[in-house]
Amino acid sequence: MTRILLIPIIVLALATSARAHHGLDFLLLQDATFPQPLSGSFFNNSEWTRERALDEYATEPGLHLGVLPGLAVGGMAHFADMGDGWAYSSTTPYVVINLLPVEIKGVRVALWTGYEFASEEETHSATRPSKTKTRTTSRKTSTKAVTTPAAAAIASSTSSSTKGKSAPSASRSRHTGGTTGGGGPDAPTTGTHDHPVAAPAAAAPAPRQDDEAQQVVVEPVIIPIAEPVHIHEGIHRHGQSGLHSRLIIEADLGKHDKIVANLINFTPEHGKGAWGYGVGLRHAFHHDFAMSVEAVGDFDASLEHQALVAAHWSPVDWLALKVGVGIGITPEASDVAVHTGIVWRF
Repeated sequence: MTRILLIPIIVLALATSARAHHGLDFLLLQDATFPQPLSGSFFNNSEWTRERALDEYATEPGLHLGVLPGLAVGGMAHFADMGDGWAYSSTTPYVVINLLPVEIKGVRVALWTGYEFASEEETHSATRPSKTKTRTTSRKTSTKAVTTPAAAAIASSTSSSTKGKSAPSASRSRHTGGTTGGGGPDAPTTGTHDHPVAAPAAAAPAPRQDDEAQQVVVEPVIIPIAEPVHIHEGIHRHGQSGLHSRLIIEADLGKHDKIVANLINFTPEHGKGAWGYGVGLRHAFHHDFAMSVEAVGDFDASLEHQALVAAHWSPVDWLALKVGVGIGITPEASDVAVHTGIVWRF
């Protein structure tokens, strides 16, 4: 019954959206946890981050299994949503080796190392084209009046005969008669007479060649809009194949407190590697509730540095729930981040 009641809590924690490879007793750091052989934990670490109104989500389920005293193996998968939907990012198998004899109490030193197999390499560009915008442009088309050959002839004749004058409505032609004048054999040889002559018909004006009918045609133009993305560099790179390693130094400060430090390295398949640090302090108020303060960053001061405060709750011995809120210390880091985690021991 208790496990059934905890299912909604587990689903809620899994739905909240881990870029780094995290441990079991902390959110951002790896600790020297060595389960007994053939026992271990299922775990999931997730996060939501915001930087300059850009939201990113990630989740990292995995398995941590004890093999021998001082030796553990595991693996995790990485899924992320960087603004264009959830997608599988990478798989990282790893091994944890204890570097001190188990007889030494109160101090633990271990090496965590794993190789990330990325699904595809990311370009780490400053912008990504993710949306399109439609812009309309106008184009003019013109249709000119067509002049037929007949109309052209009429226009030409009218222009030449009436240039500078008005055409008369009617007129009479006066000429001299005679045999040589074309009046016929009975026509008198001399004399003048008038013949009425009809006025020429007024020609229709020629169409103006400069009359145009304009038409606007709207054509859609698809313009990509480049959206900024959060660029992760140094030890915070993800989506790249390469070797992740952490040297873990952990010490008990009493019955309720312990401190842990990580020396972090990421060596990609191509390009230059990066080094960073992690440090955290955990205080257990009692056996089922604790809090931690953690910080992670690159040795390069201009890259990402983040600090976090987290709460750890174990309602039952086999289950631990974690939640923390982090802020960016440097401009390159996320403005704010919410981290969650689940550890299911078996």
